[in-house]
Amino acid sequence: ERAIATGEIQTLEYTLATPDGPHHYESRTVRSGPEEVVSIVRDVTERKQAEAQLAHPALPDALTGRPNRVLFRERLRHAIECANRRAGYRFAVLFLDLDHFKVINDSLGHAVGDQLLITLAQRLRQCVRVGDTIARLGGDEFVILVEDIDEVLAVITTAERIQDELK
Repeated sequence: ERAIATGEIQTLEYTLATPDGPHHYESRTVRSGPEEVVSIVRDVTERKQAEAQLAHPALPDALTGRPNRVLFRERLRHAIECANRRAGYRFAVLFLDLDHFKVINDSLGHAVGDQLLITLAQRLRQCVRVGDTIARLGGDEFVILVEDIDEVLAVITTAERIQDELK
């Protein structure tokens, strides 16, 4: 109707559910006569999938399988929103940087350094609650988001548990 009324090309994107999953289409419609239109429809599923991948880079860290900085930022943003909405909602962020990690890579090789990071991520997982987020920022840096805490002592206990585990 808009193409007939305005005479301009009208573009519409839509998604159809199919047994193979969603398929994305783009149609362009233009007036071809007083009461006629011509539409060209093309499948843009591959383009939409590529755009989604570019917009959301892989969320797990390739080496450790832990969330990466993108996912950590999303979870931190969510925690901040919860704190703004709910009185008494508190969270903490713990930052962990391995001192002299470069020495390990330089002297023992990157394969040993990678194994150390994988082991570290596994050990950190044992020190926190199920809902807490451990993310690898990159290199030898990790952050831990401890959400919905009742008291500061709970965070201190978590930090002490991490220190004990990594000794």
